[in-house]
This record gives sequence, C-alpha cells and structure tokens, in this order.
Amino acid sequence: MKKARFAILLTMTCGPLMSGARAATVFYVSLKGKDQWSGRLADPNAAATDGPFATLERARDAVREVKRAGLTTPVDVVVRGGVYDLPQTFVLTPEDSGRPDCPVTWRGQEGERPMIRGARRVTGWQPWRDGIWRADLKAQGMGGVTFHQLFFRGAGAKPTDFSQRLILARYPNFDPEHPITGGNVYMPGSVGTVQERCHEVYYTEGALPLDQWQDMSQAEVVSTYNRGWHFAITPILSVDRAAHILNVQPVRGEFIKLNRFFIQNVLDALDAPGEWYLDYRESVLYLYPPAGESLDKSEVLVPCSTT
Repeated sequence: MKKARFAILLTMTCGPLMSGARAATVFYVSLKGKDQWSGRLADPNAAATDGPFATLERARDAVREVKRAGLTTPVDVVVRGGVYDLPQTFVLTPEDSGRPDCPVTWRGQEGERPMIRGARRVTGWQPWRDGIWRADLKAQGMGGVTFHQLFFRGAGAKPTDFSQRLILARYPNFDPEHPITGGNVYMPGSVGTVQERCHEVYYTEGALPLDQWQDMSQAEVVSTYNRGWHFAITPILSVDRAAHILNVQPVRGEFIKLNRFFIQNVLDALDAPGEWYLDYRESVLYLYPPAGESLDKSEVLVPCSTT
C-alpha cells in the first residue's frame, strides 16, 4: 500500500513586504493563471495571452531560472486569493533561498486570502445504508492510499470558517463531555511476561461488542498505555476471545491495569453522525455525515497524495 505523505515546506506572509531598496522581480500565482504564461502579470491581459502562473511549482521553477541566470534583485512570489489544493507534496529546498541582499519572498496578495491545502477532495458519493454514504477512491486516483484524518466543510460554511475534523469510526463512541476519560475501555489488569505485555491488551468480558462486528481485519487499538506517558495506534493482529486478549503489534512499553483504550476503523462501529471508515484494501471510504449536513455541496477532504 502507498503511504500517505503530506508536507508543505513554505513560509508565506499575509501582506506586502519590502524586499529591499531595489525593485524586486515579481512572479504571480493565481487560480485563473496558466503555467505557460510568464507569471509577471497579476491578472490575464485583455487578450488573455499572458498573466500569472497557475501553480506554486511553476513559480518555484521560475525563481530557479532567475537564480541560474544570476540573482541581481530580490524576488517576490505573490499568491493571489483562493483555495489551492495540492495534488502532491510541494517542496522548497536550500536552492530556492535567496541571499541577504537579494532575498526570495513568498507572500499573499495584499487584501486577499490565499489558502493552501495539502489534501484531496473526495467526490462521487453514493448512498449505502442507514444514512451512510460511500465513495470509490480508486476511481478518483487514490487507490491504495491510507490516512487517519478526514475533514468536512459543510455547504453553509463561510469562507473564513475552518473545516471540521471528523472522527474515525470507533468503540466506544467519542464522549464530547468527557473527551479524555470518557469513550474508553479500561484494562482490568495484565499477566504474562514483559514481552507479552507489550502486545497483549486485556479487556473485561462484555466490554467489547465483538459478536456484532463482522470484520476486524483493519481495526486498530488506540491507547494511552504504560503509566500514562505513552500513546500508540497499533493494528489488531488477532483476538483471543476465550482469554479476552487483543493481540496487537508490539508497542514500546507495557499495557497495564487501568490503561485506557478504544478500537477504531471498524465498519460495524460506524454508527454516529460525523464518523467515517476507510477500507484500505478495497480503497472505499464510508462516511456518516454530521447531523443536518448533506454531501451535495459539502467538501470532504483527506490529507494524502499518491506520490
């Protein structure tokens, strides 16, 4: 499976910046631009034959071209307002920096709000059952991706509103009134050797509805373990129902009495609005939209790339 990768190596100011006494070489980036243009104009000209670049990558390459020719003035890259979704990781390296007398500056257009998102939008939602929808990620070029976060932006959201981070399907369900101590199962104790305690999670009979779950092959244990100083998300490898043990990938420490944990990414645990489940093997995403929300005009964003 391809691992999700998400990184932005970019510093941007939000207003005008004086790059020095000399006039700067300026490149513009806009959602209305084209990478075939010069990037030297903030807007397309009247004949639409020249204007800003369309991508950050093209602006970065233009700066590199200037540097190869000999850096004689400061360089500004001005990003116009709008939402820029990055289909792949955008990277700036030491070769993209300037000099003290000729700095390279990335900034937003004065009075506008550029938003750069290292995420991909999921579309193609189809109703499944009980208010739950699903989407085929393979059909959207995201086959084999993995991620642990999903963000939702409702149809009524304002331009200044942030997206809402939704909860991966879990048991017990998240308890908003007691977010730390609630919504957890507590280990009754532990036995065996130190080596065994690093991969065996004990539970009390009846504490987990295992008989109601048809498939746990992609489930994970999320635990604050040891003496409360450690945290891990670790896959469940097998379940010993007779001994009430979840066998997981080993962690760096021990699972001991009163360690709290919950189980996530189980399709049959997808039972509350605002939860989601990812079938890694089939690359199918399931979503129970937040209460009162529709997927028709909403945005579902996942932080992943296919590179």
